[in-house]
Amino acid sequence: MSGARRRLQDLDRRVLPTAARALRAGLDRVDRLTSRARSGARTAGRRVGRVEDRLTASGPLALLRDVPQIGLLVVAAVFLAGTAAAVYLDGEDVPRTIGATSPPTPVGRAQLGLAEGEPVDPYLQRASGLVEQLADRRPDGRYLALVSLDRHVPATELATLLEGTETVRVYLQAPGVERAETVEVPLAGTTAPTVLPALCTATAARKSDDARELRNLAETIEVRTPDEQAQKDDYVAEADRAAAEGAAYAGPCATAFAAVVEGEAQDLAALLERDGVRGVEVAPAGARLADVDVSPVVPA
Repeated sequence: MSGARRRLQDLDRRVLPTAARALRAGLDRVDRLTSRARSGARTAGRRVGRVEDRLTASGPLALLRDVPQIGLLVVAAVFLAGTAAAVYLDGEDVPRTIGATSPPTPVGRAQLGLAEGEPVDPYLQRASGLVEQLADRRPDGRYLALVSLDRHVPATELATLLEGTETVRVYLQAPGVERAETVEVPLAGTTAPTVLPALCTATAARKSDDARELRNLAETIEVRTPDEQAQKDDYVAEADRAAAEGAAYAGPCATAFAAVVEGEAQDLAALLERDGVRGVEVAPAGARLADVDVSPVVPA
């Protein structure tokens, strides 16, 4: 029998009788209070008696009053459950704090990327410095991280830049187009070179259709007032932007500018040494992608 089991059994022998006596005394006190309340209720009148009877005729107090052995069973069950758990973890090397050997679970949602109004360069310097510190303290710990690139790249170049980590989401945007749409691409069990070419082709076709429809809408507006002219100009500008986005997604489709990856801290820090990686920000330990809000940094 191990020393841990003997100590637990000694604890049970010392504590259980005392706890049982305390529970017995508590139940006796409930009995006395109940009797006193019943007597006072009869003296005060029938109405109070009815209220007291409803309070003591049912529910946990009545059950403990009528069958006090249940209280003893509850105490015994609590101590036996604790003993069983401790015996299951039998040994002298049981950790003093549960979970001390695993990363803490983040509370609430985490944020990756730029906060509103935050300057880009200080953010990138701070984030990259933290991942380097983490690589020194816990190199083999696994984390989610946002990788920011200094330019838009095609799928094959992205895969090379992120080699050594698992890419779980990619962010695409047509370069050089003002207010261009950001496209989020999940990569569950797939790779960027497998998924992105087909997605780029589909996005180019969608943007071309949008441009054509917007131009058709602009043609239907008969300009008679300044407001109508402004509305027509808006449609034309939107059509031009959609056409520019469609052109960017066609051909080599150099539109990827950021990605969320998962990997060991040492591998995440190593990404900073690769040409094209602008910064790496690590999410809190234990964070899942569904719990993270991402605001990727668009290359200048």
